[in-house]
Amino acid sequence: MALEAQQALRTLPADQGGAFDLRRERVGLDATAATVTEVLEPEAKNRSITVETEARPVSVEGDPVLLDHLVHNLVANALRHNHPGGTVRVRVGPGGLEVANTGPVVDPATVPLLFEPFRRAQARRHAPGEGAGLGLSIVASIARAHGGGASATANPGGGLTVRVVLPTCP
Repeated sequence: MALEAQQALRTLPADQGGAFDLRRERVGLDATAATVTEVLEPEAKNRSITVETEARPVSVEGDPVLLDHLVHNLVANALRHNHPGGTVRVRVGPGGLEVANTGPVVDPATVPLLFEPFRRAQARRHAPGEGAGLGLSIVASIARAHGGGASATANPGGGLTVRVVLPTCP
């Protein structure tokens, strides 16, 4: 947790004047999503959550490590904030990346606040593996540092859908 928090805090200012130099190379967002979902598959099985992936080839120019971190945060959050028997949908296409889950009901009025550092939809329980409320703020910061953006909507039956739009390579 401490290392993750340190990395997160170093990443947050990236969209505020470029606190660090982004490594720029062609990154297959579809391949990144496939790798992340494969890495997190044991956690999904352990939590009895089904992960559905639909990926069309999309390349973006950016830092592969940060983009991997962005996708990992979204999928890990969708697993963590879900329930046994739930679903996580990961979609990649020309419109960007979308990760949705079937977790608890989220008040639509609180959704924009979830992109602020240390904000959480539910109070901390101090349980093992519980995040610090940095995940979506990191996602938004990485997206902005790559010339894109992140948004979210509460799903009517529960859970959240997060969309990340990044400029694509021709």
